[in-house]
Amino acid sequence: MEYYFDELLVVGQTIEKLKNSIYQMYFEGEKAERLDEIYKSAQYHRYALGGSQRTYWDILSQITCLCEFFGIKKIDINRKGLENWITLLDNAPNSYKWKDFESLFANIEKVFQFAKSELEEKISLLEEEEKDRLNEAFNCYIQELNYSSIVMSVSAIENRLFSLMISKYPDKKLEELTLGQLIWEYTHNKERYGNIIPEKHEPLLYYCNNYRVFSVHPKKEKINRSNATIILGMSCSFLFDKNMKTKTEK
Repeated sequence: MEYYFDELLVVGQTIEKLKNSIYQMYFEGEKAERLDEIYKSAQYHRYALGGSQRTYWDILSQITCLCEFFGIKKIDINRKGLENWITLLDNAPNSYKWKDFESLFANIEKVFQFAKSELEEKISLLEEEEKDRLNEAFNCYIQELNYSSIVMSVSAIENRLFSLMISKYPDKKLEELTLGQLIWEYTHNKERYGNIIPEKHEPLLYYCNNYRVFSVHPKKEKINRSNATIILGMSCSFLFDKNMKTKTEK
């Protein structure tokens, strides 16, 4: 299992490792000139990533996919560019020189550098339990395990809702409630819990819980990639709401 939050915090190091590895394998010294001759009439791709290179590339590709759930504008407006640049690292034209690769890496580094502080802030909003569950949801999402992705992402919501409610009204009975019961308890006793959940999130809670039930219990309802994307996005919207998170501070 990948630990995506840890990977996000050191993405600059991953980029640098991949950059150095490609340079050392294909461009250091006279290698580039020799490869030009060897592969001039080759039918397969000249730059075949493998081993640690493939690992670094996979991490970058997966991180870029998951970044859409963080709601960071600087990444969102450069998403297509990131996807294209990362794809080119894995499937560069044979005519590419080292300066072309340097340009790709510079573009990728710039986007993540611009977003670094906001990424760190978003991750810092998560409790350890939420981080573990959301990370597992991310792993399931990358593997296209849609049912599991929904279950784990919504379980992170359950942790946050419970933490918020008990911080305002410490009651042992809350520990025994399911997510659906917690939602009902909160929405019918908002004043008791200090109106800690913004109204915009209330429909989200019901919607996510319904799809959690669909995912856990075998019924006629089928879960597809679109459902998993929407629920994971809603879960992250809830968990990364810093205004709501500050209300749990003591």
